[in-house]
Amino acid sequence: MDISHCPLLMKPSVFSDGDLLLDGFIPLYDLNLQPETELFSFLHKPTLRSPESWDWSNYPYVLAFLFAIEEINKDPQLLPNLTLGFNIYNALNIDQKTIENILLWISGGNQAVPNYDCQKQKKSVGIIAGTRREFLANIGSLLELYRIPQVTYGPFDPSLSDKEQFPSLYQMATEDKFLVHGVTHLLQRFDWTWVGFFASTDVKAEQFLEELKAQLEKKDLCVADEILLSSDWIRKAKLVKTPTGCQDNSNVNVSIVYGDADIFNWVHVFMTVCVLSSRVWIWAMESYVDLNKMNIGSHFHGSLSFSPQKREIPGFEHFVKMFNPSKNPEDIYTIKFWLDTFNCSFVGSVCGKLEDCPLNSTLEFMPGDTDLMTMSEPSYIIYNAVYAVARALHDLLLGKTETESTSNANQPALLPWKLHPFLRNIQFINSIGDHIFLDGQRTTSQQYDVLNTVALPGAHGFTSKVGEFVANGPNKQHLIINEEILEWPSDLTKNRILKLIQGAQNSLGISSCENDSNVTDWKTIGIELRIQKHLNGTLKKKQRQERKEQKHNDNEFSNICVSGPATERINILRNPPQSVCTKRCGPGFMKVTNETHTCCFKCAVCPKGEISNKTADAEQCIQCSEQEYSNQERTFCLPKLVTYLDFEDPFGMALACTALCFSVITVVVLWVFVKHQDTPIVKANNRTLSYILLISLLLCFLCSFLFIGRPHPVTCILQQITFGLVFTVALSTVLAKTIVVLLAFKSMKPGRTMRWLLASGASNYVIPICTLVQVVICGIWLGLSPPFIDVDTLSEPRHLLLVCDKGSVTAFYCVLSYLGSLALVSFSLSYFVRNLPDTFNEAKFLTFSMLVFCSVWVTFLPVYHGAQGKLMVALEIFSILASSAGLLVCIFAPKCYIILIRPDKNSLKHLKHKMNPRRNAYS
Repeated sequence: MDISHCPLLMKPSVFSDGDLLLDGFIPLYDLNLQPETELFSFLHKPTLRSPESWDWSNYPYVLAFLFAIEEINKDPQLLPNLTLGFNIYNALNIDQKTIENILLWISGGNQAVPNYDCQKQKKSVGIIAGTRREFLANIGSLLELYRIPQVTYGPFDPSLSDKEQFPSLYQMATEDKFLVHGVTHLLQRFDWTWVGFFASTDVKAEQFLEELKAQLEKKDLCVADEILLSSDWIRKAKLVKTPTGCQDNSNVNVSIVYGDADIFNWVHVFMTVCVLSSRVWIWAMESYVDLNKMNIGSHFHGSLSFSPQKREIPGFEHFVKMFNPSKNPEDIYTIKFWLDTFNCSFVGSVCGKLEDCPLNSTLEFMPGDTDLMTMSEPSYIIYNAVYAVARALHDLLLGKTETESTSNANQPALLPWKLHPFLRNIQFINSIGDHIFLDGQRTTSQQYDVLNTVALPGAHGFTSKVGEFVANGPNKQHLIINEEILEWPSDLTKNRILKLIQGAQNSLGISSCENDSNVTDWKTIGIELRIQKHLNGTLKKKQRQERKEQKHNDNEFSNICVSGPATERINILRNPPQSVCTKRCGPGFMKVTNETHTCCFKCAVCPKGEISNKTADAEQCIQCSEQEYSNQERTFCLPKLVTYLDFEDPFGMALACTALCFSVITVVVLWVFVKHQDTPIVKANNRTLSYILLISLLLCFLCSFLFIGRPHPVTCILQQITFGLVFTVALSTVLAKTIVVLLAFKSMKPGRTMRWLLASGASNYVIPICTLVQVVICGIWLGLSPPFIDVDTLSEPRHLLLVCDKGSVTAFYCVLSYLGSLALVSFSLSYFVRNLPDTFNEAKFLTFSMLVFCSVWVTFLPVYHGAQGKLMVALEIFSILASSAGLLVCIFAPKCYIILIRPDKNSLKHLKHKMNPRRNAYS
């Protein structure tokens, strides 16, 4: 018989008799449906349709099912004196045909006969089914009429846990709460913050998307595109070239795919019709999908997937090695699988004879990359599901044996619904030591293999393990990835290479290869070599070495351009592709997010005094302490240097020299006045007051040195107190000299009062009285809040400035106000007597000196408040020196000029001549 006719003889199920039957529904093939021409009618016998396509990736489920039943039948303790048979039905993944499988099971034949119930069906104690929720939901409603227990091996679905709607359905798989965490950890590992999402339009995909977005939001990751595909979209996409809904975000280089095997094909269609750019695909599939058996194209090269780890069950490897169609010649599924896999058949096969298979043929040497020696996660769940039903049967029969006679117990007439109480409470330890429960009642550590898909030219793709993710383990959740063996999509690598070439040509001065279309790969490697050397610092040496290196690299690059195809890979190409909306903000920057997406932001430089030492994406800058300042790059804090207005400082040195010079000048003037104390000009200007004024001015100049140098508690107190007292003496002396001039002029008029005041020296009491008032003010200042040493951290960003804090600012301004009052009174009186006869010409000099004094301090106040740091101290010293120098120069410079330069004017004869100018004119 020709092998092409074999599918026409296909039966919808495989049967093996036993005392009790366990039915399994496993999707193995799809039918070739023509809904437009085929009409369902009870008047005509439906035609037998041949399978359109076989899905042998699910055949390991059959092996796990058969192995479990064989083990149970060999166990004398589990079901003693009973054999467990089976029915394996093909579970159609077609929504319109899900009920047909159950009708075949109820009818017990190869065709669905309405209202027909065979005796074989009465032996059934349960059903193992479920890769798709739609299939379980549809058959569950029908099976509830019979209360048949259904144990599912598909991924856990919360909607199927509703016992009011599905009271007879039990889920073997546990609820997978960790797949979302695994995907999140993977995105974080490679800094992928801007990703897409593909899924089918169903409730479970929407729930997964909500959980995923919630987890990503906590980690500052974003879903850029949400594409939910439906069967209608796929059908329309195959008819038109550019269907609606196509999206391609150039910044999205990573997409997460959630679903079953169908979504794999749907994404392939979407990429084809939408001409989607290459990207890294992350397959987040709760159910096991054998990617080795999928038609992996170049679009999926470099994709990553999470796969539950395979299990090594004792005896399973031996079972698979010994398994072949000769053990069950009626098993058409195994025969067909053998034909497609080995292209041979065994003698006596119902499909005829193609070529005799060797007697020692075994699945151990199965062609391809599929490993049948170990169980995948779905196969392991099926294995446990069969055992769960057998354990429930054991408990039921054990209880029945205790209540009934042995003869009746040996021939059980079991009703399936009696298993429900035992299935609800079933728990046992399987052959590898795992604790088994139903309906996701346990929380176990979940471990996934991270697989990398590699597509080779002209060959099927394969997957390789590149890492693993352990969830809820003893060390919590962690992801281990071996990046050295990872393969990334080639198109993304090309784009990265082109950007590197463009950047290298601009920054390193590399010229492109010309007239050679086959040197792209070698050209890239030449660029990479030079970029690596540049990054490693070899191009940052001395200028001569740099030119040598550049020349060597140019020769190396030119050799690369004329060489053949590349035979080595550069480490930089191993770097994962980027998938971000905005490039990371490096150290020294903080990100400023917008209102739409937290992953799209701007990078702002940290303000002065703040840093960002994170590798990337700092939410806020960190404020340096008061004793530190930020470097220019704003990446770390540096300790501030302690500083003050020192004698070695340019300001301090200039002011100290100035104070010293004026001090020497004052001493010289005092010496001149003492030496010429008997001359008329010295006597005429009250030599005692002149001596007091010169000594007070000398102290004013010398008190400037208290402001220069490292502050000390004693010097801080003496600074302001000495300044206030010596200036009070100086101003009160000027006031006394002004009063002397005024009294001298008034005493020339008739009247004894003014003459008595002048003769008694009343003006000399002005100095101690005025000074006493200032002493009282300074005493109150020292008693309430004296000056102290303080550290100014704000005036100079890179220094800690040691200053003398004034303590009570009010007391300081009281001192200044009192000095200002004395200055104004002195200025007013001197201005009043400025036009006295030339014999008393000091009045004009006193007026001008007080004008200079007042001008200096009026200018000082606003400038002082606007200054900071050492400049404030320098301004105060400058004001002391300027005002003191003004008094010295304006009052004593004219007198010294007469004494030293014009001694002829410093005589009694000259004074008499000036006193009577009219008489001199007629003499």
